[in-house]
Amino acid sequence: MNRLDIQELGVHMSYPAITIISSCTKEGIQEKFDHLISLVSKKNPEIKHIQLHMHELLEQLVCPVDKTKIALFANKHIVRAYALPCNVADVESVDHYFILDPIATCINRKERYFVLECDPENLAFYEGHDETLIQVMYTKTGYQWKMAQPIGTLQKRICKALSEKACIEEATTEFYQSLDAHLAEYIERDPQPLVIVGDEEHIQQFKKYSKHAPIVCAFEHDFAQVFKRVNGCYKQLYTQAIEKLNSASADVLIDKTANHQAIAQAARQGAVEVLLVERSFHENGCEDIASGALEKKDACSITEVNVDLIDALIESVKSKGGAVLLLPENSLANYNHVVAFTRF
Repeated sequence: MNRLDIQELGVHMSYPAITIISSCTKEGIQEKFDHLISLVSKKNPEIKHIQLHMHELLEQLVCPVDKTKIALFANKHIVRAYALPCNVADVESVDHYFILDPIATCINRKERYFVLECDPENLAFYEGHDETLIQVMYTKTGYQWKMAQPIGTLQKRICKALSEKACIEEATTEFYQSLDAHLAEYIERDPQPLVIVGDEEHIQQFKKYSKHAPIVCAFEHDFAQVFKRVNGCYKQLYTQAIEKLNSASADVLIDKTANHQAIAQAARQGAVEVLLVERSFHENGCEDIASGALEKKDACSITEVNVDLIDALIESVKSKGGAVLLLPENSLANYNHVVAFTRF
């Protein structure tokens, strides 16, 4: 589950909106769903519609082979199921909106990346969270990731012999234009390292035809080596970040205030391009229910709710299209544990 999924689900608000986060057994999920539906008035006109689509989803649901939890969301607009990359607390909720904050907080604290597998017959797109890879199934653009594609040598089978070269060039160009438009939804709105996996022919095609080739962090022939290459990508990003931090560049924002107010304000304005945070750094705070103002303190009043100020800061940066790098513990101790690189 990625941030684009969360954004899509956040838009579709209506009652009843059912959220289930649990371990994956069809019987257990059906029981939880039936219980939540029973809490909704039988006069609600949306119940049968939601029940029908949830039944269709459960018919097709394949539980992960490991013990990964899954999240299911259902209302009149949308029915979705996702494998989760970390152990989010169980949720059973019926409300006007889906319960998404725990999932967003979870993935914001992961080293994430995207993997595009491009073989002669199929495409597959994955989101990576540390060492966990989850195939992306739902797409905003409607583009199907896993399907036969007439690219490269396969295109010769459908091109006329008299114009084979031109036909291949045209079809390949059109294919990569469509692919680029779809990739942009992910790598521009949720910037993460991108790894391309394929044989040499298709890697060379991607380099030639895709506008995203310059920002790919690694090209790899062997899928089994993906995580090793991702580690290399992140080490390079960390090294570049520390070098920039030590350069005292004008766009490096170091904030010594207790609440990180200067960085938080820049994040709200969309000015933070990259946020550096120590992986295990947290700060307790309170959020005013009415104003949304954040303050560092251990005990909250009745008009406030407990929050992690650093998680809130990370989410603020992410929501504006910024990137976050999670650095080792104490690596930013001299900088109040948080640093921002600004766009303006």
